[in-house]
Amino acid sequence: DMADAEEEDAEMVEARKDEEPAEVGDFRWVKERKGSWWPCQVVPASLVPATVVRKFGAISDPSITWVKLIGRGDEAFKPLPPWDHLPFLGTTIFDLECRGLEEDRVRAYDEACMAKQGFV
Repeated sequence: DMADAEEEDAEMVEARKDEEPAEVGDFRWVKERKGSWWPCQVVPASLVPATVVRKFGAISDPSITWVKLIGRGDEAFKPLPPWDHLPFLGTTIFDLECRGLEEDRVRAYDEACMAKQGFV
């Protein structure tokens, strides 16, 4: 029910309020519709294609973070609230669990790890 979802969002926002905000260039995990996580990189809003910005409508909230999903093509950008993405470290148990076993997800994880270490 919608009231439960709003309460859960409020609890998540409260729990993460003291976290450092993501900065351009940071690697993050973003939750997909299916409940799994996908690696992405924070990008400045100025680099998001106009076609993508129009798709999401006017976003004036300064806390919104734009990310580019790794391995998903040139139009794979999303605007996210601060509580809707987590740090990508590449070496934690959480990272390895998020990587999963699907070929495209493993490839995106490997690409994110390489980029994070400066190899891409």
